Amino acid sequence: MISKINKYLIVLMLLGITACLVKLFEFPEFKIAEASNVFDKIPLEIGKWKGNRSVLDEKIYKILETDSVFVSRYGNSNESVTLSIVYYPQLKVDFHKPEYCNTGKGDIVENLGKRIIYLNQGGIKNHIPTTAFLVRRNNKQTDLYCYFYKTGHYIYRDYFWMRYRMAIRYLNEKTTDASLTIVSVENISDVEKAFNILDNFIGDIFPVLI
Repeated sequence: MISKINKYLIVLMLLGITACLVKLFEFPEFKIAEASNVFDKIPLEIGKWKGNRSVLDEKIYKILETDSVFVSRYGNSNESVTLSIVYYPQLKVDFHKPEYCNTGKGDIVENLGKRIIYLNQGGIKNHIPTTAFLVRRNNKQTDLYCYFYKTGHYIYRDYFWMRYRMAIRYLNEKTTDASLTIVSVENISDVEKAFNILDNFIGDIFPVLI
């Protein structure tokens, strides 16, 4: 019978091997996306939602090292959400952690952990694992965020496992594309109500996400 210490050592060894695999397949070159039209299939009007795509400062693309960045605010009669996507056709750099990139001086982040978004598309039920967090702004405003990573058809809430899947895809398919999708609701007063808004929006927009 394997002792608890031996089990712990085996888990550490497996994690170490996995980490080595992820680092081993550091991909040979970084290429700026040939065209940001990778987002052309994402409509600015879908269901009850109407969007307005933001024009980003050139320095944003330089910081992220890709020109494939999509930010749009979608709204209906009384609800509003922001959809942000960063896409790399060949991922060479690390994604910036959303919890840190969406805060300013004096803001407080409250990690809400795993949030499952349930989908029902044409009678086919599915779900998306996301990570959720709140940002309590210095001006007393509270914003809710959910995000997930995607490589190929695989979706993860955890960056490490997305990189692990990328290593496998690189071995099998010689491709390393990946994206980070963030959906947020600003200035909320009720967390569950805000989650319901995100659930409804993601359910509508997910079929056309890259």
